[in-house]
Order: sequence, then C-alpha cells, then structure tokens
Amino acid sequence: MPAYIQETGRSYPNPIKGGGFNQNFKRPSSGNYRTSSDYPGVGTSMAYAITFEDGGPGSLPMGKDVVHYIGDEEPTNVNASGNERVGIYRFYRAAKDDHKYSRDPQLMKRDFGCENESWKRAASGYNPEPRSGKPVFYIMIAQVTNSIPLKAYYSHWPDDTQLCAGTNVPTGLNGVGCGRNLYKEVDTLGYVFATEAEAQAYCSPGETPAPIYEYLHGDPDHFYTIDPSREVNLADNSPIPPAEAFGKEYTYLGIIGWGFKTRALDSPTDLILDIGKIGPTGQSINKSGWYDYTDDDQFSYGEAGFGSGGWSEFMYRQMRDSAGNSVEGPPNVNGWGWPDNVDILDNEALFEWSYGLSGAVKGAVPRFLGFEDMYDSQFVFYLYDTTYPWNGPIFSSQYIISNAKCCPNTTDPEGCPQCQPVWTYHSHFYEINSDVWNTTKTKLSIHDASSAGVNESFWTVDTTTPIIFFRYLTRTGDFGPGEKINGWDVVSVYYFGDELKCGIMELTWDNSRDNLWYVNPACIAWRLTTVGAVEITTSLAEKGSWVAIGAPNNPAVPWSQLMKDYSIYPVKPADDAEDPHLGTWQVHTATVTIPSNGDYSLAIESDNYGYLKITDSSNNVLIDQEIAYASGMGTQIFPMTLAAGNYTIETRVKNIQRTTEPAAFTYQEEFLSSGDQGRAQILAGYAIPNKSAFCGTYEFPKKISYWKVEIDPKALIPRRNMDEAKLEAVVGDDGEIKAVVIINGGRGYVNPTIQVMDPQGLDDFSPNDSADFMADKLGMDPDAEKAIADPDKEDQSMSTQDMKSHTRVWQSSTEAVDAEDKNKDVYRLKRAEVEISQLDDEGIIRAVRVVDPGAGYSQANTVLVHVVDPEIIEYEGVRDKDGNFQAGGKEMEETAGNMDKAWDHTFEKRDVVYGVRDEATMDDYSMQPLSSNMDPMTRDIVKESMSHSSDMPTNNATQVSVTVPDSYIRAAGDGIDDDITKLCFNLPAECVEVNGTANMKAGMPDAKNLEYVTANDSGVTEFQDGALGYALQGVDQADTFGANMSHLYGPFGQKQCIEVAQPKLYNITRWFDMPCAYLDTNEEGERKAFGWLPYKYCASKEKEATFRVSMEIEGYVGGSQGPAFMDFLKNMPVPFLQAKRPITTNAGEKTWKCKRSSIDGRCYRDPQDPGNMVFVPVGLDENTYDYNRSNYTELEQLQMWAGTNISSNAAVQTWLGHPTAGDPAGTPHSVDYTAITVASCTNGVPPNECWDTYVRNVNASDGPLTVYSGYDANGNGQSGSTFCGTSELYDSCAALDKCMDASIAINPQRITGSGANARMNMGSYNGIMAVRNYLSGGVIALGRALRNYGNPYFDECSEDNAWTDGETLNDIIFPKRL
Repeated sequence: MPAYIQETGRSYPNPIKGGGFNQNFKRPSSGNYRTSSDYPGVGTSMAYAITFEDGGPGSLPMGKDVVHYIGDEEPTNVNASGNERVGIYRFYRAAKDDHKYSRDPQLMKRDFGCENESWKRAASGYNPEPRSGKPVFYIMIAQVTNSIPLKAYYSHWPDDTQLCAGTNVPTGLNGVGCGRNLYKEVDTLGYVFATEAEAQAYCSPGETPAPIYEYLHGDPDHFYTIDPSREVNLADNSPIPPAEAFGKEYTYLGIIGWGFKTRALDSPTDLILDIGKIGPTGQSINKSGWYDYTDDDQFSYGEAGFGSGGWSEFMYRQMRDSAGNSVEGPPNVNGWGWPDNVDILDNEALFEWSYGLSGAVKGAVPRFLGFEDMYDSQFVFYLYDTTYPWNGPIFSSQYIISNAKCCPNTTDPEGCPQCQPVWTYHSHFYEINSDVWNTTKTKLSIHDASSAGVNESFWTVDTTTPIIFFRYLTRTGDFGPGEKINGWDVVSVYYFGDELKCGIMELTWDNSRDNLWYVNPACIAWRLTTVGAVEITTSLAEKGSWVAIGAPNNPAVPWSQLMKDYSIYPVKPADDAEDPHLGTWQVHTATVTIPSNGDYSLAIESDNYGYLKITDSSNNVLIDQEIAYASGMGTQIFPMTLAAGNYTIETRVKNIQRTTEPAAFTYQEEFLSSGDQGRAQILAGYAIPNKSAFCGTYEFPKKISYWKVEIDPKALIPRRNMDEAKLEAVVGDDGEIKAVVIINGGRGYVNPTIQVMDPQGLDDFSPNDSADFMADKLGMDPDAEKAIADPDKEDQSMSTQDMKSHTRVWQSSTEAVDAEDKNKDVYRLKRAEVEISQLDDEGIIRAVRVVDPGAGYSQANTVLVHVVDPEIIEYEGVRDKDGNFQAGGKEMEETAGNMDKAWDHTFEKRDVVYGVRDEATMDDYSMQPLSSNMDPMTRDIVKESMSHSSDMPTNNATQVSVTVPDSYIRAAGDGIDDDITKLCFNLPAECVEVNGTANMKAGMPDAKNLEYVTANDSGVTEFQDGALGYALQGVDQADTFGANMSHLYGPFGQKQCIEVAQPKLYNITRWFDMPCAYLDTNEEGERKAFGWLPYKYCASKEKEATFRVSMEIEGYVGGSQGPAFMDFLKNMPVPFLQAKRPITTNAGEKTWKCKRSSIDGRCYRDPQDPGNMVFVPVGLDENTYDYNRSNYTELEQLQMWAGTNISSNAAVQTWLGHPTAGDPAGTPHSVDYTAITVASCTNGVPPNECWDTYVRNVNASDGPLTVYSGYDANGNGQSGSTFCGTSELYDSCAALDKCMDASIAINPQRITGSGANARMNMGSYNGIMAVRNYLSGGVIALGRALRNYGNPYFDECSEDNAWTDGETLNDIIFPKRL
C-alpha cells in the first residue's frame, strides 16, 4: 500500500466541509440550466451539489489532502474506515424543553424551520451540551453502503425536535408541515446505520459502533444520546442508568440507529488512499484504437512510411513523428493528439499521452504532498504512513528487436537485394515486492515559503525527533511534565482535545539513573490455582533462597497486583544501587504437589523477560517457553490439565540493562501514566520508522494582550459548570411589568436572585432619548453651572434641588416617586420586584413571578432581568482572650459596627457638616437608611453578608468575621513587581516655577509673647489650653503642604510618576503562545484555577501565506537477496534527471488546464468513470531519472536492463538499400540496427547479474522483484517475461533496433552503505500548504480563549494539572446542589 495520510484533523472545519456546502440542492425546472453526466435532467426531483473548480472540471483551488501519485486517482478504503464522519452538536432550551441537534457548532437558521419567533432570538435560548460545545456523537457525512439518512424535524408548537432515520417520519401530533402540531423537516444531519453489524464495517480497528438511544419527555421533548450513563433525569426503563436520576422525566423509546463515539478512532477526517492508477501503458497493451491513425500499421518501402509523412500506429510505436524522426518525451509534446495532426479516439490513450513510456516509473513514487488549504488560527495535524512508499515499478526497459541482422531478407521490384525488417516490441517493469521492503526512517520538515514564524508554530514528529505523537485511549488520567515514559523524561505535553483525540509529548533522554533499582527493578511472580481460583501455591510460597520483593517504591513502575503480591528475586538491592544480575537469566526451581486430577491455571508475570518450564515426575516436559512480552513486562496465563503428583516449576527472569541509547518507541505501543494511570497509545515518534506527523497552527501576526486571573473552581462559572440565563420582562400599556419571559433558563444555578432594571436605567441607555430627558437630569437645572454646586458662591439653593433629585433616584427602587418628563407631565417611577418561583433539580429557572409590577417602564425598550448567584467570601480577624486584636481584627469589627449603625439609620441635617451653607434650605433634607434603598431580596443578601461575630468571652480567643458577596474570578497576583501602571511626567524644571510656601508658623505667637498675654487675659489662657495645640498642628500641616506643593511634582507627592495598580499585561502576536488554564494553590493555600483572559485583540490585515512541507523516506530491500540487490542498485550508472516541461497545446476537448491548489496541470475524464477527473501535475511528473537521454548508446541503454548478458562486437550498423524507380523523394532505403550477442541461460537463470537475477523464483523464492510487461486501464500489472524468457532475443537474426525507455524511479547514487547496511534515500517529496485569512479564524480563537480561560488550541498543554471542567457531557453536575 503506497504512502498515504493515515489521519488528519482540524480544530474547526473548513468552509467547504460545513453543512452549507455539503447539502444537496434542487435543480430548477427551467430548461435554461445546463446538465452534465453527473447531474442529468432538470426539475425539482434532481438534486445537485456544489463543487469548487475555478480552473475547470477537476480543479481543486482549495487543495486536497493527499500523497499524490500520478495517474487516475482511485479512492481506496484504508482500515475499512474510509469515509468522513460529521459531528452532531446538541443544544438545550430549558424554557421550552427542547433539545436541538445540528451538524454545525452554532445553531443556524436552517435548524429552526417554521419557527414562530425570530430564529436568532430562539437560538439565544439554547445552550450547548456539553458546555464546551463538542459533538455528542458522530455519523457519516455522506451516504455509504447500508447507511440511511438521519433527518431532523422541528415543530414550533409544541417546541420539539425529532430525529428520524431512513424513511421514518415524526410520530405524534398531526404529521409533517408548517404550523401548530406539525413537524417541519429542517435538515439531513448525515447518515447512520440500521444495525450494529452494518456500522461495524466502517469502524477503525478496535472501535465499536455506538447505538443512538431515543428518550421522550412528556412536554414533549425528544432526546438522543449514545451515553446514557453521563445523562440526567432518565426514567427507570433506561437500558443504562443515568448519572443522576432527578425527576426521571425522560422515558426510553429505543435505538434509532448506529453511529460513532468519535470522529474516528484512527481517522478524524478522510481516511482514504487517493493513489494514482498507472496505465494503460507498456508494449503488451493493445493501442490500435487509441488515435485516428492515418495509414496502415506496418512500414514498407515506396509507401507512406518513415519518410513520406503520416500519423500511423507504426509511427506511434516507433516513437517517431509523421516525418519519421525519432522523438523523446511524452507523445503530447511531439504532436500526438493535437487536433491538427491526429485526434485521440480513446481516453485510455491519455495516461501514456501525458506521461510517456516512462509513466509507470513516474507513478512509482510520490510526486507531491497535497493539502487542503488551512485558515488563520486553525490547528491542524497530519499523520503519514510510509510503510511501503511504492506505487509502481522502480525500473523499466522498453525496446524494439528486429531481424535486421539477417538483411538482406527480400528483394525490391527490380530484383535487387533489400531489407524488410520485422519488428517486435518489448517492455519489462520491475516492482519491489512489499514483503521485502523495509522503511527505516521517515523525516518531515517544514520550510518557510512566504511568511515569518512558521516553524515556531509547528512540530514535526518523525523517526529522529525526541517527540511522540500519541492518542489517549482513556480519559481518566494524563501524562504530565516530569513523568517518565519508556525511559524518557516528559518535558511538556500538548493535548489537542477529545475531538481530535491526539497530542504530542516533548521528551528528553537521561539514563544516568536508569539502571538503579528504583527505576529498573526486577522480579518473577506466579500463582497456581484450580480453574475455580482455589490457590495451590505461589512463587512467594516457594521462594526458597530467593527474597520477597513486594511493591516497588517507585510509583511509576507499572507492576500488577500479582507482581506486588508474589514477586521474588535472588536479591533486593537498595533503591540507589544497581541490580547485580543485569542482563543475565536468573533461574528459580520449585517442586509442587498437585493434590488431585483436574484443570489448573498458572498466571505468571515478569519484569523484564520471563521464562517457564514445567516437567512432571517422569521428566516429561509440559511447558517450555518464554512468556509473552510487551512494553517491558512479561505476562501470560497457562491453562493445564494435570494429574495428581509432583511437578517441577522452573522459572527464569532477566532484567534488561538499559543502554546509553534512547529507548525506541513502536507504533501503537501503549503506556500508563504514573498515579492516575492514563493510557496513551503511540502513533509516531522516536525510532518509529514508517510513521511521521506534523501538527500546529499558522497565525497571521496579531496584537494580543492578556492577563492572569484566579478562579474559584468550586464556584458557578459560565460555560464551565453553569449556563447563564436570559430573561426579558413584558411591559404593559400602563408602564408596569406584566410578566417575565424566560428566553434561556440557564442551567446549574444554586441560589439565584433576580432583579429587573430600574425604569430610569432604560432611559440612561436608550439611544432614542435626548440628553435632556436622561434620568440623571430629573429635577435638575439644565444649566450646568447651576446644577453643580459651587462652594464659593453664596447662593447654594441648587444643592438642595440636587440632593432632592438624587434622593428620588434612590427612592424609586423601593417606592414610587413623581417625576416630570420634558413636557412637564408628571409620571410615576418605581422598580418592579420579581422572584424565581421554580428552580428545578438541574438548576434551571423554570418560572418567575412578578411580586410588584413597578411603574414607569417603556414598551419601546427591552427590559432585562438580571440573574446572579453570588459567591460569598468571609474575612476573619482574631482577638485573644485579653481582648487584643490580631491581624486586622479590630478594623474588621469597627467596619462591621459602622455598617450596622448605618444600616437602619436615617440621616438628618445634623449628621452633615455643611460648611458655609444656608442651613435654612436644608430643613426638609433627610436621606433614607441604606437598608431602604434596596429591594427586599437584595437587602436580605447584603444584610446577611454583613453579619459578624463579636462575642468576646474573657477567657477565650474570639473569631471576628465579616462576609460579603464575591465573584468567582479576580485578577491574580503573580508575584511580579511590575503589576502596576506608571503614569510619568517629564516637566522641564527650568521652565516651571511653583512657589506655594506661606510660613504660617511665623505668624503664630511665640511662647514668651503668649505668656505675657495670658497673664492679662483669661480668654487667651482658655484658648491656649483648649485650642492652641490644634492650631499649631494645623499650621504645621499647612506649611508642610505648601512646601510639598512647591516641588516640581508637588501635587504627586514629589514623585515624577503616579503608580496605578493593575494586572500585568502579557503581549503576544499569536494565540499559540497563550498558556493553558491550570489548577494550583494560591498564596493563601487554597486550591484555585488559574487562567488567562484576553484584554486586547487586533487582527492581521494579511490575506494569505504559504509554507512548504517536505518528506524524505529511507529504507532497504530485505530477504535473502536483499543485501546483494542493494549493492547491485547502488552500482547502477548515474542517470539523467528528466527536465520539467511546460503545459503544452490542448488535445481538443480531451484535456484542459486545471489546478490543485498551487499545482498547475491538465485534467481529463477517467476512462472507467466519466464522472471522475484525472489530474496530471504537469511540471512535476517529469521529475524521474532515466538513461534514455544521457548520451548512452542504444546498446548501453539496453544493458541497463540486461547487463552484460547482451553484448555487441560492432557499433550501430546501417543497411543501405538500392533506390527504386518511382520512389517519392526522401524515401529511405536504409535500416540502422545493432547486432547483439545474447548469453545463454541455465534453468531460467541469467549467467550474469541483471535485474532478472532478483526476480522472485528465478534464484530465490523470496526474490525482491516482480516483473510485468505492462499495466491495463485498471492499473493491474500484466504478466511479464524475464531476460531468459524473451525468445526473440535468441533468434539468430536478432538485432537491437531502438531502446525507447530505460528509466528508474530513484537516483542510485543516493544509496548509502553497502550490503546489509545499505540504505535507499527517497525524496524529498514536497507540498505547499496555503493559509487563508478569509475566515474569522482569529475571532474563533478569541472565543475559544475566552471559553478556555487560556490557550484556544489545547484542552491541556504544558501545565501539570490542567483545568478542564465543562469539557465533557455533564462532567460537573451542579456541585453545590448534589
């Protein structure tokens, strides 16, 4: 099987893979629409699909994922999988009890059918399940054998989505259509299978299909899942119990079809070989009907022939033009197939017409790597299989033999001797047999083609890189940095997520401690039991002089319980010492007694290699073998039927000595992580010869800033463990709230509270209201100078009005107040009160009750209802038994006390220091207590949050606490000093003079003068005793302030910079560099999640970019003749690299110019399937080596095939004929030929080394080569003859007329080494990946970064403890409720 893409996946689908591009469209009934063989006829009954051709039929301007071999591309299933699957996404709208299903990650208009409300409004009511937005199951994207369509129907009344497979239609209601109690067909989601067996045919190895279970809620709500164990609220008749039963409202109905759990276990997207079929070509193929030949098929003198013009079959087979001149290269560059010369009649001519006689060799190795275009910020991965990279012959030889050696062999009309040759045509194609080819190394490299930074965003994983490409087989555990895998240290882990199911680990090798007992212990353990598990004896019971080992101290050593319980070994070294028996077999012998005849079982395990030998008392050997070994451990169970008596059990164990060479990985090798036992399967990586991968993302340069946040993982977090609700209030004609509509009931709430917007807030945010009618203008003078109180003015009457207005604002939340509109009309304002009247077991808001309708709401505005479910944080302080506060406890209690005092206190004018004010205007002023300015529910929450404890027994320490509402997220301090913003000034000191000094202290009386005055005035004495100290303090403060203000930066504390605390911002140019969210402890020792939130995002203006991917393959031919064949191949002469050729003139309508992404070529219709287009990558198909144009003689070219088995004692000879009267001018009468001598074969074996020496069954039954004479239209090789089997060579008159082809697929000079160490180097094979910035890939990444609280590409990256809550279905079910 030639090299192919084994897997490829993308973080989001390309547009041409989206639902809108994969649906069938109805052909209009108009006769003006042109039909084709693919879509014949007109009318609404005929569906058609959209294809993207651009350059004509067969063009793929957006590229194609393929390892391209030339020829008719023939899709071939791989691993019985072969077809692409589509993920089905699930959404739930609790307000209407409807689960909706779509093949797109966001709901589209088509998903709603005959909806009775705006589809966008309806879509906002649905939440994805799971919250991460991943598919809940997968089905086939296109119809395959035995598959049936899965259609989605929707009824807007009573709001229910129903899936129907095959020809089934919705049950219940009144049938199909639009309107109440009718279901509208909205989409064909894909294709499922009616039985498990039919679905199994499209599974990857080890994969099993998944039944799609159907349930029904009485509302009604049809519900579908492949994993009831992760669902909730399922009834008792469910075949699999749910995670939580709750109200048991969903009744099981049955299985509607069979799908899959993943996009494909081994193939996230297309898993097909699209390999070129070579042929028809070769001299054994009948070519008589290929062209509209102009004359007979044989040459004779005096007639149209060599020199007399014509496009005959004879000329074609002789590789000549119409003038008889020998030509080189494919026929299409030499006039054949040109409409003015000779037309092509049969499309079977097109392969050889396009590629020439060497086409089969050109098709033997890849021509280029093809890629479907990728898009900005799209993560991709490709996994290649290069087990057998050959798709055709490594070498071909095609030549013409004639009998010219015996000329003259006839006479002309005048009776003169003449030469009339008889020509025979021969071809030999040699393919390397797949069972002897060994790929030893595959290398991938990525080269920057047109932009910067490509390599920084991609990993290449191949045979030599210290990276492994893996898949988790379980999701119960993970590998992390610092762990060991196969002796390697894990440096970092990047897991692409459960949809792509793949990841990479970057590794480093350090074996300095690998042979210590802690890392590399050893043991043998066995247990002999009856078939009923009754223990007879164990290795521990029979240990003799050996010692018990027990469980290893290193938790990373994956010993089973059997090994931990019964392990023995000759010694037990200290953990920091080496095993003294490394690399040698240790033998243990025990004699056991079997009590009675019967069936027994012996389970045995070893670290590393183990061996078991059992003999009976008569020395008959019952078992004598090495036990099965994998991943460093031996393990096997031996069932036995034994007679009563004594038996000898001999066991051996060998602990391998780890060398300095890094340990090799093998394909599909499995490893367990330490601790949580996550199981990873290796797909490509170090020392795996035939697999290679690359993965990563291309991002156009962006400007991204992000900051670090601390998250309480136990809190209610949107898109992680809760869905946010969306509620809207209905306003009546009288401005009151009449009802609350639940657009989205959310999910996961515990103690939610709700509040309607203040009626004035509507006007504040309404774009339709003028500034004069804004709520904050109510009762205020439109003159700004009057509206804003000025303490320097004597008239302060506006202060009263200002306070009154704001009092009204505060009061409107709890009681109705009067206000005037712009027309001086009085209207009432009051905030409505609502409450949640029903919250179900899943934390979904089911009903809301209007407690107080409020007043003053406008129907012109959408009245939002806010829902909060706050976290509560408690601040604590402690005072000891003596009453002394510790660590801020005093401040907390004082604050709490003040809050208590203010809570119910009405503030009068005596509570306010007015300064220079007319207190008469304040007589009617009062401000209501804090508690009255809140709605009752909010008031209760806040009052509860202000609770504190201050009881203080005299003999005990007292806990003082204050609780307040908190958020689940806050800025995280990361210990970096520059978590501040500095606003700095650069004022020129020489230009600015600030003098604010007053020296007020100099104006105060000194002590001596004051003493004199106080002796004569008792009032001064009173002033000195009561107020002088305060006065002096105030003067000092004034002088200090003045001195400070006299500084250049006096207003800023004499500092040049103002420091403002804020989170540290990190700047990157691509999303790839953003860290992942992780779990850790904060500074207080609490377990928290730490994530990263985007702060700023600026997209790139670039349109597209490209980069080049190159693949090189190294291998050798094995078998008994392999080393000799490699040396034979290495010693071949230097070949000529065929030059690339331009696109030439068309062959009428037979071919046309077309493109595959950036690859130019020609296309023509497949002779076997007119609906399929064959692509000819012109300019790349010539990249083949040959000896036909390298200044080699005709004989030397033939000897490339036959070696010295064919020789000649003379140069090219020419027979000169006698001109005949009446011959047209230019008629040739000469024949060129080379007389040859052919060595005799013995039993079909050529005497001298040549290609046939290595043909299977010539010298060896495992010979590396098979020879063919040509290839038919289906690419099948035709039986060929070897040198010894070509009888025409042994004719005594045989002469070499012409060698038309001697080509080779690789350059022999690139073979390194010799014999068994020889290695063949193939490639490089290149491809160009085009990256488009047409889609909003960066915006998609932004959304994922917000959802992930970090890197948008990886569910887990280099952090040890990834925070992945909400990634799977119902993985967290309302943690506070359960």
